Amino acid sequence: MRVSLPAGGRLVEAELLGSVLLLGWKDGHRGELPLDSVRRACPCAGCGAAPAAPKGGLHVLPPAPPSEVQAIQAVGRYALQFIWKDGHQAGIYNLDLLRGLCQCPECSRPGGGAS
Repeated sequence: MRVSLPAGGRLVEAELLGSVLLLGWKDGHRGELPLDSVRRACPCAGCGAAPAAPKGGLHVLPPAPPSEVQAIQAVGRYALQFIWKDGHQAGIYNLDLLRGLCQCPECSRPGGGAS
């Protein structure tokens, strides 16, 4: 699934291949983001607010949310919005967040990382 992007932005290409989002950046970097990592990084208020552990008790994390995508939309030139198959769509992923989630070989090396 290719994502339609506005001209002139930092992100010049976005394509979903299976469970990986491939991103092409204006500076030539080619990013690879596993969808499960993208979903876990959802910046919406509901996902970003982890429940507090009970006093003196253990904090049990909920199961990982499903990471199947129904659609991806550009939000201006600064973000992408994912519509997940479970109906969740509140997160607006700005380009800095997406760039930081990159798990391509270059970014995965110690001391690596695109800027």
